[in-house]
Amino acid sequence: MRQCDDVRDSKDLELERQFVRECNWQREEVEGYRQIFSAHADWTGELGLESLALLLGPLVEMSESTLRDLPTLVKEVHPEGREAARFPQFLRLVERLTRETYGRVNDEAARVVRRQQQKPRKS
Repeated sequence: MRQCDDVRDSKDLELERQFVRECNWQREEVEGYRQIFSAHADWTGELGLESLALLLGPLVEMSESTLRDLPTLVKEVHPEGREAARFPQFLRLVERLTRETYGRVNDEAARVVRRQQQKPRKS
């Protein structure tokens, strides 16, 4: 069992490196997304559709259409076509959502940042 986990983890690391090369993301960006992913992943190291919808909810307009499309998007970024995301697939999903401005994700993210900047800072 441990060998299967090691092989899967090795594949994940290679997929992550490949993504960083292709998309030219900075290490800091990847690590920030890793923290978000890790805080929501289940014991198998995956995010299922429900967890992804909850995680993306504050950033993506989760209309009925968006919820209907989410399984297809997740399967398209997963090398085995599964409706779950390990960290490399999560990165690909985030990249695709922002590139395609899916569910107004860029507008919603900018709104969240503006709100954070307007909050009074504690001394």
